Formats: sequence, C-alpha cells, structure tokens
Amino acid sequence: MIRCFYHSTIGIKAFSYRSFSSPSNPFNILFFGSDEFSIKTLTPLLKKNKLYSNLEVVLPYNQNQPLKAFASQNNLKCHRAPHKTLKEWKPPIANDGSLFDLAVVVSFGYFIPKSVLSQFKRGCVNVHPSLLPKYRGASPIQYTILNQDTETGVSIIDLDPLRLDSGRILHQSRLSIPKFISYPTLHGLLSDQGGKDLVYTLENLEDLQNNAIVQDESKVSKAPKLKTEGSRVFWNEKTNVDIYAMYLAFGDKIPLHSTFQGKRIQILKMENPTIHFQNSIDYLPDDAAAGSLFYLRGNEYIYIKCKEGWVAATLLKVEGKSAREPLDFHNGYQFKNCVAKFE
Repeated sequence: MIRCFYHSTIGIKAFSYRSFSSPSNPFNILFFGSDEFSIKTLTPLLKKNKLYSNLEVVLPYNQNQPLKAFASQNNLKCHRAPHKTLKEWKPPIANDGSLFDLAVVVSFGYFIPKSVLSQFKRGCVNVHPSLLPKYRGASPIQYTILNQDTETGVSIIDLDPLRLDSGRILHQSRLSIPKFISYPTLHGLLSDQGGKDLVYTLENLEDLQNNAIVQDESKVSKAPKLKTEGSRVFWNEKTNVDIYAMYLAFGDKIPLHSTFQGKRIQILKMENPTIHFQNSIDYLPDDAAAGSLFYLRGNEYIYIKCKEGWVAATLLKVEGKSAREPLDFHNGYQFKNCVAKFE
C-alpha cells in the first residue's frame, strides 16, 4: 500500500489536493529538464494552461534527450544549454517577447548559477525525488532502494545559488513503499507524484515561499551518481538481501556483474530471496564459500552463495555473448559436480 502525505509548517498530515484558483498573474515558465522523469513531471502542468502564459523548454547540450521529442509533440519551443556550464548563459526571451519569470528545474543535470537564477523574478523551483535533506545528489531513487527504505517522497524546493539540492523546502509529499521495489516502479510513482506536487506548488507559490522551511543540515545524506564499478558484487561482503536490493536499484541499465573464469558475467534476472527461500532448500551446502555457483540438473536457477544466504539467478550474460538461462550457462561451462565459483 502506498500512502501520500504533505509537509506543512505544522507537521505532517494526510495529503489531499484542494482546489485553488489559478494565480491572477499567470507565469512565464522556462522548464529545464531532460529525461522521462522530466516528462512525467511536466505533463500535468501542460494541462493547467491557466497557470502560465508562456511555457518553453531548456534541454542539456546532449542531443539525445527524451524531453526533446515530447516537447516537439506538444508544440513547446526548445532551447539548448551550452556545453557543460551555464556561467555565461542568459535565459532566452519568450515567443511573445516577454521575459520568463519562473524557472522549473527537473533532472536537468547542470548547476544553475546565481547569475541565471536572478533573472527569474518569481523564483526558481526544483522537483527532487527524495525527502530532503535526505539523499541530495543525482541518484536519490537508487539509494532509497539500496538502503531498503520503506518511506520516500518528493520535495519541491527553491534553488540555492551555491549548493545543489539545498534550497528551502516549499512542499513535501511522503510515500510509504515496500521494502523491495524496482527502480522503474519507484521512478514511475515518484515522477507521477512530482507532477501533482509541482502543480500544487505553482498554484500556491507565494504562500509556500513565505512559509518555506530551511533544510536541517545535520540530517543531510548524499546520493551521488551510480557508476558501473559500483554494480560489481563482492559476494563475501554482502548478504543475499543486500545483493537483491542492489539488483533492484541498478536495474538493467547498469546490471550487477562479477567475474567468472576471467570474464565479466552480468546477472540480468534474480529472484527475491525472502520469497524464494521461504522453504529451506536442502541441496544447497551450508558450508559453501561466498561466490560459489550451484546448479541442480533440471532446475531453472543458478544459486550463488553470499556472505549470508543464497541468491537465485534466472538469466546471466557472459561478456561479448547473448544472455543465457541457467541450463545453457551451466552447459557452456560444465561446472564440476554442478558447482563453480565466481572469482
């Protein structure tokens, strides 16, 4: 079950969206974004056309951004940011010749300096998929999964001119989530919530700005960008539950990997160990070394020993080859007595 809450100056209350009249003076919005999260956050705003007179998009320098196609489909004018930095950049003029007065930033990937922020007289807001100050950084969703959190949320903040993700909190929603949740599922939930929260924030922006909450620096935690080397599994250091959380967090974009007979092996599919091993499996040796692979003929799993417990893999990929199910993987390497070991 997923429950949603909002954060106010008097604490946390069960959330319900109320109807508000649109601002008497609609915004001229410049939306900074790039990816699917940006798209799902922008979509509800597009439907609230009384909130804005102008709405245009700024994309990163990279040409292959999903938001570009979405903007074109919805007749939104696109602008390209310069390569790497916005230090010398100036916001464009809207199509009707007016100035943009509000910046909305969602998964944009650039630090926006004070020289740019100061151009937006009604403010600059950012949608961040965590309960700030928890998980500042590029990978808050992944760290929520890695740490097996059962609560997360969306923070709408104003942009700080000196540090990323450290602006005052304008609005916050809390979501209760399962201990084990995949990255695509959680990404979808938070991006949907982010779109709703963005509309709510803009409908009530002046009041929320006047009552914004400064982040508690004593509670800051970081969520830096995940790298490929971080998806390497050290079987003797992590339990089966921790490794399954890694699998869910890294997903198919950065699959978990290990080394076997000098080659990188990606683990593309894995069972939830808390369900799979509810009943004991007698044929798995308790004294096996961490990293041991075990295959039982006629079984659809390759079992891998962890620091504590086992994981059950159902699809593996050898470097330079196509993905293989357990039987094909075993036949290709002919485990001695159906047992082998990761290096």
